[in-house]
Amino acid sequence: MTAGEMDKIQILMCSVKLIILMVMFSHSTMEQSRHKVVSRPLVMGPYQRWTLLPCYFFFDHKVAPESICLTWWRNESGHRRIIYAFENGQRQKQREDPDYSNRTELYRNISEGSATLKLQILRLQDAGLYVCEVWSQRHSDVDRASVSLTVAARPSRQGVISMNATFLSFESCGWLPEPSPFWTDERDRNVTEVTETSITPGEDGLYCVKSVLHRNTSKRAHNLHLCYTNPDTGEKQTDIYQYIATNSDAYHINYGIVLGLCCGILGILVVIVVIMKLPHQKPNEESPYVKPRSGSCRSYNGNSWRNL
Repeated sequence: MTAGEMDKIQILMCSVKLIILMVMFSHSTMEQSRHKVVSRPLVMGPYQRWTLLPCYFFFDHKVAPESICLTWWRNESGHRRIIYAFENGQRQKQREDPDYSNRTELYRNISEGSATLKLQILRLQDAGLYVCEVWSQRHSDVDRASVSLTVAARPSRQGVISMNATFLSFESCGWLPEPSPFWTDERDRNVTEVTETSITPGEDGLYCVKSVLHRNTSKRAHNLHLCYTNPDTGEKQTDIYQYIATNSDAYHINYGIVLGLCCGILGILVVIVVIMKLPHQKPNEESPYVKPRSGSCRSYNGNSWRNL
């Protein structure tokens, strides 16, 4: 073999080595950026119903669905609490916390690039930070995203305004977070200075609100404005409860005054009747009930007085 042929063989071998190095470098770069997991940072769910914890992922190269692995977990006092696990193409219930195992499921097919989790029968204790992790069996590197869940509640029956002679009151329980009530009059003027409001937590952890308006009976309409967080949208919302006085309400409110006036008039009539029925004495008649006076009496004959 000539020297020229040896040079050609060496050049060929160097070229092959360079190609192998380029392939290895390209494969290494693909491994470093093989997938990404994204989510929405804040989610609000309705108490005792269900909500979605969003999580999406994509790979830079094709991955078979049965090779995809994912885990949902939450950190409670330093303890990693697994609420959903998927590996080897199937759910791994034996790894999941029993408090969540029967309340969680994937919302969409994992082959669509979604790891979104459906959490049902929400409890107040479910509020907190959740972590979604995704990886493939071929590559052990894990990418993750987190979701912060808050729980909100609104009673199915939100309450009504009740009336008394001197005040209006509103009472309702089953709120989370705390609602904020205030009153206005018929001209939409704030009348908070004549109201008393208390908001207290119940045994179930939900709030009860009671608000009393010491009303001015000259005002025929009052509105209660109740500001709260809508559990379905997570947005602030204000409901207005309106009270409009009717004629029957006016009678109910003033019946004490009317009754007092009627009793007074009736008393006066009774006194007048009694006085009219008493016997009247004529001017020249001697009353048998008048004691005779001692001493002389005098009469006047037109010119002078004389003793009788």
